[in-house]
Amino acid sequence: MIAPEKRNQLVIQLLNRTRAAAVRACKTPEGEYAKDTWDLVPFGHRGNLVFTKIGQPWLREAAKRWARDYLSTVRSRSTNSHVQQHLHGLASLSESLRARPDRGLDPAALARADIENWLNRTRFLQEHGRLGAATRWTYLRHVRHILRQVRALGLTRPGEPMAGLPDDFHPHHGRCSQAADGLGGGAGPAAGGDAPAVRPLGCSGSSHVQGDAGRRRAVDGHRPASR
Repeated sequence: MIAPEKRNQLVIQLLNRTRAAAVRACKTPEGEYAKDTWDLVPFGHRGNLVFTKIGQPWLREAAKRWARDYLSTVRSRSTNSHVQQHLHGLASLSESLRARPDRGLDPAALARADIENWLNRTRFLQEHGRLGAATRWTYLRHVRHILRQVRALGLTRPGEPMAGLPDDFHPHHGRCSQAADGLGGGAGPAAGGDAPAVRPLGCSGSSHVQGDAGRRRAVDGHRPASR
């Protein structure tokens, strides 16, 4: 026989789960899109996405458009974490743009120098131990990928959120490769990095992470592992 206290706890848990399921059943992708923190269940995924650290409205809107497009094309257990890693890279870029007098609010006013400033900023953080070499390379790779994809989605056209963004506002492949070179052969924890041994293959390609069990898994900038 279940003790009264235990029975009450089970009833409360059941009610809470039922309420949560009812709330989620009423959610839609359109409703979540307007928010800065998404519940991914209406998109057919698990977990959440957080856009709050991307300060510029145009960049946040571009991130949402990219994320919505991406979520419609993939199915993976790790989709939310994969997308959130890309958003971390954009948040890093956003923080750098906030140092501008206009705080980076007008995409048409940006220039190649703003990308260079971001690259220099992340290099500075890396050299002072505030950003791991692997993390810096990942940020560069992810930002490069998103900027390429949002241009393909037409977001730099007139009337779109990134209208007027210069074509050279983009981390070039060579710059990303230079960042990858900084990983060397010892970007793992023992060398002050933040990832196990990483062999970079370029910004738009894949790298391989060697796990403790000797297994390799591909880490792709735009193709998550399937179920």
